[in-house]
Amino acid sequence: MKHSRNRKKKFLSSKLADLMEAERTDTNLAELIDTKLQLNIEIDKYESYWEQRAKVNWLKLGDRNTTFFYNIATQRRRQNCIQKL
Repeated sequence: MKHSRNRKKKFLSSKLADLMEAERTDTNLAELIDTKLQLNIEIDKYESYWEQRAKVNWLKLGDRNTTFFYNIATQRRRQNCIQKL
């Protein structure tokens, strides 16, 4: 699935480049707009795939740096605390 998406994205990119170099006619402009829309949709699907995959990994594996972030927050709170006036 990932390979077919990459293949489609490359195809649309090359088609878009060809249409940009071609002579501007009404049919070419319509095809150019359609190709841009399809390419944007494919890019959105690709980004959505990686967002979903990152969320699944985070839910499955959890946050492994909890102690690290807790120590940083504690240190920052101590530094921001006013000891004397």
